Amino acid sequence: MAGQRIGYVRVSTLDQNEKRQLEGQVLDRVFMDKASGRDTTRPGLTEMLRFARDGDTVVVHSRTGSPGTSMTCVLLFNA
Repeated sequence: MAGQRIGYVRVSTLDQNEKRQLEGQVLDRVFMDKASGRDTTRPGLTEMLRFARDGDTVVVHSRTGSPGTSMTCVLLFNA
């Protein structure tokens, strides 16, 4: 059986559009946190790590420090 494709998103403000980060990705489930970069409490990330199983693919959108530069990272989960 093939693993699931799981997305994780973190936005720092309530008015940011979290759906845009994983736009175009086909995902079975998405976990999300709305927290500043200083806040290390990430219940969505914790839940995603508990949910993921061997063979799952985790997709995470990442913004770099350069304005307008971002990328989507795909990670294979091996527990």
